[in-house]
Amino acid sequence: MKKLVLAGVMLASLLNAPAPAWAVTFVRVGVVEGGSNILISSSVAADLLDERGRAVMRIGPRESWTATGSGFGVQIQGPNGKQGLFSGSLWLSPVSGAGIPLVFARRHWYRGVLELKPTGSGLNVVNRVPLEQYLYGVVPSEIPRSWPMAALKSQAVAARSYAIANLGKHRSRGFDVCDSDDCQVYTGASVENTSTNGAVDGTRGEVLVSGGKVIAAYFCSSAGGYTENSEDVWVRKESFIRAVPDYDQNSPHYTWYKNVSASSLAASLSRQGVNVGPLVTVTPLQRSYSGRVKTVQVVGQNGSRVVSGENFRIAAGLASTLFNVSARGSQPLAVPSPGAASLPAEFAFAGRGWGHGLGLSQWGAKSLGEKGYPYTTILAHYYPGSQLRRGSY
Repeated sequence: MKKLVLAGVMLASLLNAPAPAWAVTFVRVGVVEGGSNILISSSVAADLLDERGRAVMRIGPRESWTATGSGFGVQIQGPNGKQGLFSGSLWLSPVSGAGIPLVFARRHWYRGVLELKPTGSGLNVVNRVPLEQYLYGVVPSEIPRSWPMAALKSQAVAARSYAIANLGKHRSRGFDVCDSDDCQVYTGASVENTSTNGAVDGTRGEVLVSGGKVIAAYFCSSAGGYTENSEDVWVRKESFIRAVPDYDQNSPHYTWYKNVSASSLAASLSRQGVNVGPLVTVTPLQRSYSGRVKTVQVVGQNGSRVVSGENFRIAAGLASTLFNVSARGSQPLAVPSPGAASLPAEFAFAGRGWGHGLGLSQWGAKSLGEKGYPYTTILAHYYPGSQLRRGSY
C-alpha cells in the first residue's frame, strides 16, 4: 500500500500547478427520446421560449402541462383548457422564485432549463444544465451518499472528467450525453443530498488529465479483485486505464453465480448473428491479464463460432467477463450429432466483478476511503499516470 500513499502525495502536489481552464460551462443531457404526451412543469413561474428566445406562453408554479411532438412543432396543453401549437423547438425556462428553481419532465425534477425538440418519432427533451449542477444529479445516481467522503469525491472527479471528455458524444441525437449508464446515470435534482453535493463542491473544477487533455475517466461498480487494461476490453490503449489491484472484496458483486439455459443462450447468440444451432460446448479461448474472457468458442450442432467476451457476456446476461463456465444437465438430441450423445441443458457461470472493470472501482474506492486514504490517492491508484488539475468554469 506504500505505492498508494506516494502516488497520492504526488497527485495532491499537482493541484497547485498552473493549469488551463476547461472551457465547459453547460452540459446538454438527453432525458427523453421520441416521447409522447410528456408531463412538464416548473417549481416556479416559467416561460416557454421559441427558437428566437421570445416568450410565447407563461406556465404557473407547479402547473401540470403535457407536451407532444406535432410534425415540425410542439403542442402544449395545460390546465383550464390552455393550449398552444408552436413551430420548431421550445425552451422551458424558470423566470424567478425563492429557493432553487427546478423544471420537471416525465419523472424527474431538474436544474437548468428544458428544450422540447420535435422529431419524426415524437419529442426529445434535453436538460441544459451547468456542469457542476449536472454532477449534483450524477454522483448520487452512481454511488450511495452514505459512503466515505473520499469515495464520493473520487466519483465526482471521475464523473466531471468523463463528462468533459465525452461532451458531444451524442451530438447527432441533439444532446451531449444521455442519462443512462451508456454515459453515466443522471436523475436530476430529485436525488441531490448534502453529502454528494459537498463532494462536488469540494472538488469544484478538478479534472484528471493526460497528455494535456481531460481523460474519459471510466468507472465501474466492482472489478473483482483486479481492474483491466483498456485495450483488453476495447480496442484503444489508454495510458491511464491500466490493470491495477482492486480493493472491492466487500462488494456484493465480488463473486457471483448464474445458470443460463442452453436454449435461451442459443437464442440470444442467434439475435447477435451467431447462428450455431443447439449448443454443445462453450469454451473461453483467450483471457486478459486480469483473467477476463476476451474470446469464446461457441460450438453448436450447426457449426462453430468465436465471439468476443463482451458480446458473449451480453448474450448470457452476465455481470462481467471475468468468469468460468461449465455445462450442466442433459437433454436429448433433436438431430443426431457425431460424438455427442446429448446436449447440455444449461451452462453454469461463476464470476467476479460488476461492469467492464475499467478505471475507478466504486466498491474499491469505498474500501480505500474507509481505510483513510484521501480521494487524491484513490484517483492516482485507479488512473495511473494521470494528473489532477483544477480549472475554472
